[in-house]
Amino acid sequence: MAGTRTARRLAIGLLAGLLLLLALAGPAAATPPSAVDLSFDKATQTLRVTITHDTSDVTTHYIYKVEIQRNGAAYNTTTYTTQPDPHRFSYTYPVAAGDGDNITVTTTCIWYGSLATTLDVATGKTTSKAGGSAYSLWPYHAGLMATGVALSAVSISANYMKKKLWWFRAHNLLGALGGGLLLAGLFLAAYFISASGGTQFRVPHAWVGLAAILLVLALLAIGLVYVYRVKLKRTVRKPHIWIGWAAMVLMPSNIVLGLILVGLI
Repeated sequence: MAGTRTARRLAIGLLAGLLLLLALAGPAAATPPSAVDLSFDKATQTLRVTITHDTSDVTTHYIYKVEIQRNGAAYNTTTYTTQPDPHRFSYTYPVAAGDGDNITVTTTCIWYGSLATTLDVATGKTTSKAGGSAYSLWPYHAGLMATGVALSAVSISANYMKKKLWWFRAHNLLGALGGGLLLAGLFLAAYFISASGGTQFRVPHAWVGLAAILLVLALLAIGLVYVYRVKLKRTVRKPHIWIGWAAMVLMPSNIVLGLILVGLI
């Protein structure tokens, strides 16, 4: 009983701590560009874009896309895998424009937010408007994964309550719910990376997460064998237990990698 109480307390503490971190997250952890200055040289037909975007790691949190529109029509889009400076930097682009034209530049953070700045070529005046990006869905991904891990941990703790008549049903239900939430979190991550033009599996967090999800799928599959193939119960019991513990080691470790990725650790 003491082991059960400890396991449940650890699961509840893990979930509460992660939800608190998520509540404190958002734009503070992954910021949109704070300013974009535009200057246009009519003689050379060159647009200079100076971006202010503070980051602690230019390889994981950076301005990944610069979109240029001329008079409201798409003109040029450039994507990046890093930014040249952790605070302020400039890019130049050839743009054919003159008096009477407007140039709009939208810069987008890899994790959250964008800033659209419009330049009136004739007067040199600019106006800006902030926006979001699909990467702003990452707190929901983190919430699904954290809840899935917590439910899976409670499911494992049910193993220590075999004297209770309901332990097996609780183990199966919580395990299935936890696995379902983990899969939903995985698909949500794949969606917002794809929608924002990012690259799948470019960081250790993604690879470790994939390994953990594969373990969960194997765990659920073996669980079905355990329930519906009575003759194979003894054969699959130990693999089921060991795969479960392996998944429970990988998943919290991957949550830590994710929190590092967005700057919360």
